[in-house]
Amino acid sequence: MKKCEKLDEFCKNVLYYVGHGYKYAKIVNVKPSKIEKIRGIDPILDKIQKFYNTGLSRGKRQGLKLKEVANFEAVSYKNLIVILKTSGDDTITKQGEFKEFKKLEFIFSEYLCLILFKDNRDKWTYRLGKETFLTFKSDYQNAFVKGDGKVFHNLQRKWRGFPKYVGIGQQRLLINEFLKNCKKTYKKNWDIRF
Repeated sequence: MKKCEKLDEFCKNVLYYVGHGYKYAKIVNVKPSKIEKIRGIDPILDKIQKFYNTGLSRGKRQGLKLKEVANFEAVSYKNLIVILKTSGDDTITKQGEFKEFKKLEFIFSEYLCLILFKDNRDKWTYRLGKETFLTFKSDYQNAFVKGDGKVFHNLQRKWRGFPKYVGIGQQRLLINEFLKNCKKTYKKNWDIRF
């Protein structure tokens, strides 16, 4: 069980497990009201760790793999918990509880969604969800229209805070082209480099 304090740490841990044979997933979004009621997310994480046996050492996981028994791991960030599973015999989960995935969508809030997917190089990477990306574009355009440099620079800071992955980098290039056009159209002398 990995409890992550930073978004980048969460992304790295999920990517690590996906790259090491965990190809089934279940995503749990715990409601903030429930977290308040039980005074934190730790009791939920403890329950998940005991039920799915996610705290095994590398040697014990290897032993289960040799016996063709499924391994489980969990990664959490704020109120989002991703439970991952390998192939193998599984006696503790219900039929269809875990789904094999080609992409995973992580909704952290109404403003932030990341998607883990295989790109054209057949490698796992992240990109922003469609709504998150379009919201950024819209907010950038509004900053240019209103001449609000503070909003613009806050958006730039947020972009710099995203994890460094190929998919997000490609979206960054698209935003950069969009900003160049906005800069010409609205005649602002803002530094648009990331």
